[in-house]
Amino acid sequence: MERGWNDFISLYGNIEGARSAFEKVCGSLLRAEYPSQAFEVKAYRGDDGIDIFVGSDIKSESLEVFQCKFFVNDFSYSQHSQINKSFDKIMSNESYNCRKWHLLLPRTLTTDEHKWYSDWKAKKIKQYKLDPENVVLWDGDKIIDHLKNCELYNRWFKIEDSLKIEAIHSAIMGDSGGLDVPGEKEIRELDNYLYKTSSFIPSEMRMDFAKILAELAQNAHQHGDSQSVSVCSNGSVVKFKYDGREFNPLEFDVKPYHGMGIRSTKGFLDIYSDSVSCKYSLDEYGVNIVSFVFSSGLNPHQTENPCYIFASHSISSSSLYPDINRAIDFNCNIVEIDLVRTIMHFSNLSILINECVKRTRAYGTKFKFIVSGSSLTKRMISSLHMRQAFSQEDLERIEWEYK
Repeated sequence: MERGWNDFISLYGNIEGARSAFEKVCGSLLRAEYPSQAFEVKAYRGDDGIDIFVGSDIKSESLEVFQCKFFVNDFSYSQHSQINKSFDKIMSNESYNCRKWHLLLPRTLTTDEHKWYSDWKAKKIKQYKLDPENVVLWDGDKIIDHLKNCELYNRWFKIEDSLKIEAIHSAIMGDSGGLDVPGEKEIRELDNYLYKTSSFIPSEMRMDFAKILAELAQNAHQHGDSQSVSVCSNGSVVKFKYDGREFNPLEFDVKPYHGMGIRSTKGFLDIYSDSVSCKYSLDEYGVNIVSFVFSSGLNPHQTENPCYIFASHSISSSSLYPDINRAIDFNCNIVEIDLVRTIMHFSNLSILINECVKRTRAYGTKFKFIVSGSSLTKRMISSLHMRQAFSQEDLERIEWEYK
């Protein structure tokens, strides 16, 4: 398994989380390469622009300064200006003597970017009368190579966590190599749903989480006598809901007939304990709810898409009311309702659509119903139109997408 710096952003939630983590990565790497000689400097106004230094202390005659710049997507005038400003600030400071300066960037430079750096370096060498070997570039490839040499790559790129998840699944599945869940297609669609609605979940965790949800769906049907299962996202919480008898997958003693959803859920929560917690509840209507609460620190500047609703297996129109009301509250012009994985009879589909358009007439909300492209589904929808179940005004607010 190989990951690069573009994956680093999703691994640490957002650009700010990744920037902070990048400085920690560099500090960890340099402490491994220069034992007892590398020191990180806490950022504050007046810190003289030093991120990390190597030396006996900051007034060492042979001080080496490492500047960490988390430039992943852009490397143009703004980034050039920041590099130039940092370099000048360090070289002109009379309180210490910087013998060697290193620029650490998590990217592979293009030819033009290398040309800029080469020209800039030549100017600075001349301006400050420096040895060319004392102005050094560490690009993203070099940093990764050093991380691997110091056996730090797997830790910081979270390869170990994913390998642990794979080991859990392997131990549970044995040699079969296949998941005993409703299907890999459902897992991919759950992953797609989480991508659309729950951008606070890092990408390397999302597929693992989709597998957990699929396994819990299996358990709800097989061991909780559930007929209806759905997943919804709100803020930093993803809720797995199912009907049937009270069935708490978080408290049962693990026994063979409980299925792998319980075992791997516990493993998932243990591995990602710093990012997600989980609780079970039974609401007043007898609906089982497993709530996965994700750390707000993962991605505090992004929220889920309230205009997209996903449902799996059989559902009732009432189960979608909270999501539809939330979409109205967010002034969604078009509400997408993904029914591809839903098992629904003709009459139920008619009731669901009628309730959706009836409840939103005052707002003029438009709906895109995403459904299976099977011939049966198409005949059902054609029949709805032929029966004139909806007014012309309602029909103008309804769009179908076959998937």
